[in-house]
Amino acid sequence: MVREAREIYVLSADQTLQRAVAQRLSGGGAIHSRTSAAEALSELQAAGRAGKSLLVVLDEALPGGNAFALCRKLRTSGKHRIAMLLRSEAPLAGPIATFCGAGLALSYPEGLDDLKSEVGGEAKSVALDELLRRGEAGGEDAIRDGVLKDLESLSSGGGLLDAITDPETKLFNYPFLLFKLDEEYKRSARFKFPLSCVVFGFEGEASENVLLELAGIFLNESRDTDVLGRFDLNSFLFLLPNTGPDGASAMAQRVHAAAAQRPLRDLAGDRLQISVGVSTAPSEQIQKREHLFEQARRAFLAARDAGGGIRVS
Repeated sequence: MVREAREIYVLSADQTLQRAVAQRLSGGGAIHSRTSAAEALSELQAAGRAGKSLLVVLDEALPGGNAFALCRKLRTSGKHRIAMLLRSEAPLAGPIATFCGAGLALSYPEGLDDLKSEVGGEAKSVALDELLRRGEAGGEDAIRDGVLKDLESLSSGGGLLDAITDPETKLFNYPFLLFKLDEEYKRSARFKFPLSCVVFGFEGEASENVLLELAGIFLNESRDTDVLGRFDLNSFLFLLPNTGPDGASAMAQRVHAAAAQRPLRDLAGDRLQISVGVSTAPSEQIQKREHLFEQARRAFLAARDAGGGIRVS
């Protein structure tokens, strides 16, 4: 099927990149080049209000503003399809670009050959599902605004990981953790492999040193493919791809045992009582991604009410 030609905006101050994109997208539609975020944003927002759907090729190194924050602003201003060309070697640059609304996240210059086949098609929004909407006070808009604020800081010298990590534990933070829950659940459902969710926590509050010690235990007992994050003040969420209930329980037991061997205490001086809840999809009780979390959370609360230990839902 021949795809309909559309206007194409290349947002980059790099003339070599502009020429390379123009060569690959020649014939796909009228090509415009813009060299700064300020120059592009109002024009593309106006196009969105007019109902136009444009293809925007966004250079991560675009001057005049943070490209990730600009991506989110463009994505919410219309049905533009955004392809971000990444220059960073950080392994999470792609997921961050997707989180901010990019339909494509391609390494530059290697990914240019993949750009030509993606000239057409509609942009795909990233689902921040019902679990996200039930988040902290202020709901979805407040969480997204918080993420944007973090992303804006990248342009003033902050590291790429600062946008998605908890400052005390250096594990993933709440918004990105929920994004990964959505992503991993979809991948599990599509490719038919198990996905386990583990909620780990304690009562009360703990010092930053204790939190860092816990984070070290989590990292030591996990695999590179596991997703570890801080969910709230005193609980953590682990996502274990391609892991059934037996594997998840074994991991939970290792973490629980390692934590129990340390003299970890809360701010009141009491020994931490570690509780763990485990759930696994697929399951008859789990039909949506939020069910996976809810099952693990209920098991965690039951373990906590019983004085600690591990519960498998």
